[in-house]
Amino acid sequence: MGLKNYLKIDQFSIDEKFLTFVLILSLGLILFNNLSGSDLPSFDDAYYAQKAKEILSTGDLFTLHYGGVPRFDNTPFYIWLIALMFKLFGINEYNARFFSTVSCLGSMVSLFFIARIISQNKWVRFFSVFVLATTFWYTRYAMHAMFDVTLSFFYTLIILFFLLGITKSERYFLLSGIFVGFSILTKSLLGIFPWIIMVLFLLFYDSKKLLSRYFLLSILVSSVIALPWYLVEYFKYGERFVSEQFRWLFFERAFGKSVPGQNLFSYFYYIKFLLIGYLPWFPLGIAGIYTIIKRKREKKEDWLELLPIIWILTVLVIMTIPGSRKSWYIMPVFPAFALVVGKYLSENILKTEKRNFLFAKILSLTFFGIILILLFFPIPIKSRTFKDLSKMAPVIKRAVPKEQKVNCFAMEFWYANNSFLFYTDRMLKEPVNDIDSLKRIMEPEDEYCYMKTKDYESYFKDNKKEFPIIAGTKKYVCMTNERTYRKLSNYNFLDFEK
Repeated sequence: MGLKNYLKIDQFSIDEKFLTFVLILSLGLILFNNLSGSDLPSFDDAYYAQKAKEILSTGDLFTLHYGGVPRFDNTPFYIWLIALMFKLFGINEYNARFFSTVSCLGSMVSLFFIARIISQNKWVRFFSVFVLATTFWYTRYAMHAMFDVTLSFFYTLIILFFLLGITKSERYFLLSGIFVGFSILTKSLLGIFPWIIMVLFLLFYDSKKLLSRYFLLSILVSSVIALPWYLVEYFKYGERFVSEQFRWLFFERAFGKSVPGQNLFSYFYYIKFLLIGYLPWFPLGIAGIYTIIKRKREKKEDWLELLPIIWILTVLVIMTIPGSRKSWYIMPVFPAFALVVGKYLSENILKTEKRNFLFAKILSLTFFGIILILLFFPIPIKSRTFKDLSKMAPVIKRAVPKEQKVNCFAMEFWYANNSFLFYTDRMLKEPVNDIDSLKRIMEPEDEYCYMKTKDYESYFKDNKKEFPIIAGTKKYVCMTNERTYRKLSNYNFLDFEK
């Protein structure tokens, strides 16, 4: 047998299911391999992870705490998942990020089955998953301890069971309702968007199903899952809960004085983000949306392919209205966009079975080659690969009494305190921005200050003996005064990287 025949891949022995499985598996290996290479970023990862830690320390599953104080700015489901990992396997970065990565891979599996329902072309399934797997922003957030990729996973499950309710049995609507409940408990108002998507689609597809028994029951099911947490917190904390969970979160944060002024171009924030964050697939997505809408105007069949467009537009339009906009707020759009791109690529560009299979092989081999390089060579795939506070924390915890707060110089409080509290179990004081004031504050014994290394080198280069470092890295230091340092001289505190 010749080498050419030996290397030949038979299109009937390796199909889209096999290629998709290997694609998801290999991506999972890379993502899970990169979950513990850096400290948790201070906002939002460390903030959520700290709340999960305090579930374990307070034993209070319903009320989330931060620094020992009840906080109501987040719904609890994703934080429960982090707390579960902390309880079972220990408190660390890997376990804090774990469910985001699981959700990323789960979204791809769900997307495969959604594509199977929407299109008879089997290669749409592979290309839809491939597009999502190669969207940098999506896989990047899959390595963060944040809600958004998990929320997008729930969206895909909701839409999958919704489609099964339409095409197979209306009983599947109940499963959609279950995951809408989880979606609401994951990110409050954003968790309700799937109901809007489903209702809008049924108005086009079959409005009678809006009043079907199982669809109405699914709304009840989602309410039964989501409402108890809201009711418990309301009866326990009353106006305080309403003010923080609703008034502050939905109105002051979205439209309040802290929101930047709006102009015409600011309303295109998410379009601009997708143009950059969804490269190289964004042009194909726009072409795919145009093609589907044009086809719908010419003929009325195949209404199912309209669903991902309604999905995309619902999230983008509603999330554009508030003045506060963040790129991760629209993570649930990414699977729907991947579906549109995969469908357009397979059906309108490649078209034939032979071309689909050949292109799928080329993309797969390229992707697997990159995966192998990343697995066998120490190439970090995250932009942040720092180990600062986790390295300094043991020293700080030994030096600073448990209930004592630490001074902070020239940092934004929420940005600095989240990771500091997570790693050291100590809170920071409100930042001091004047160097003379800081020096006066640091005169008494048992005073400590957390600051950037470059600021320490700039302002204390002539006072290092008077204000010595007890722990530090290239980016941050924790220093004290000379009297306190002498008291602690039996410890080997100095760990400063030159």
